[in-house]
Amino acid sequence: MTGAQDRSGSGQAGPSSRQPATPAPRVAIIGARRVNQGLGPFVARALSVAGADVVAHWGTSAASAAAATDELASIGGVQSTPFHDAEAMVDQARPDALVVLAPSTHHADWLDLALSRDLHVLCEKPLLWGGNDDAERVRKLVADFSKAGLLLEENTQWPATIPAWRELFPDALASAPKTFAMRLSPARTGVDMLGDSLSHPLSLLQQLAPESDEAITDLRFSTTDPQAPDLEIRFTWPARLGPVDVRVDLGHGPQQPREAGWGVDGDYAARLIRTSDYAQFFAAGAKVVDLPDPLAVHVAAFVGQLRDHITAGSTGQRPADRRGAERRMIRRMEHLTTLVHGYRNGPR
Repeated sequence: MTGAQDRSGSGQAGPSSRQPATPAPRVAIIGARRVNQGLGPFVARALSVAGADVVAHWGTSAASAAAATDELASIGGVQSTPFHDAEAMVDQARPDALVVLAPSTHHADWLDLALSRDLHVLCEKPLLWGGNDDAERVRKLVADFSKAGLLLEENTQWPATIPAWRELFPDALASAPKTFAMRLSPARTGVDMLGDSLSHPLSLLQQLAPESDEAITDLRFSTTDPQAPDLEIRFTWPARLGPVDVRVDLGHGPQQPREAGWGVDGDYAARLIRTSDYAQFFAAGAKVVDLPDPLAVHVAAFVGQLRDHITAGSTGQRPADRRGAERRMIRRMEHLTTLVHGYRNGPR
């Protein structure tokens, strides 16, 4: 993976006539610790490699923020200033963006703060969680961020695995998919297992089989026991080129590395992680291909978009059109709401 693109001037003119390089985007991390399977130090490292400057992080207390400082340095390789007062962090560190890795039940508060202070956001999935009106709230949030010219991105990194999957199965996807399967091992059980997991297959399906305006249908759950360690979810995905039969297998996996993988029309790739250096691979039988860390790839893409938005804001240019990405965020929450409703109350 390469770092962020250098946007300095090019050509035959001397250095004095070149435009200065775009300053590194300044980012603050919310929920930077590794406790409870947190991603903070790994996201911080990916941000730094991609060319962002992690200038601050927030913790629930002074002690928690200080502990995160050590983890960010030892694991993520970044030096960041700790805060446990959100307003002070925004005022003093002056970030361009927040990376929200806090529990999903608190995402709304951080998104509201970012919107009120003109900050771009990369938010852990799901974008919102726990409210009966989450889909409508996401629709409004997306519209408000867009109107303000702010970047809002959800941390759904599994589409970044598609190139490696295609390398493993070069003859696949010659026609519209008919079936899709995914296996994940979330750390929680019950309805929270859905919140931890379902943005991943939904985001993959949006790339592999773009959806129509219809809702998902034919919901089936192997169990609704909140203590059950395993859950099979079946539904029909409303792809524009024809329905896709979807199976998602969730198995409680409290420890890393967790079992994961996905497949289309019987071609299934299992994700493998080498524990000595956390290198990732896709495997199908005896065939194995390298899998670039999808989290790092996704974070790098966010940093690239963040640079574009900052540059556009300073020059009066328009950033890249994000209407497609924004629509997919809204639709993911609509589909997730349908799935959660089905799990709790039976199919609509």
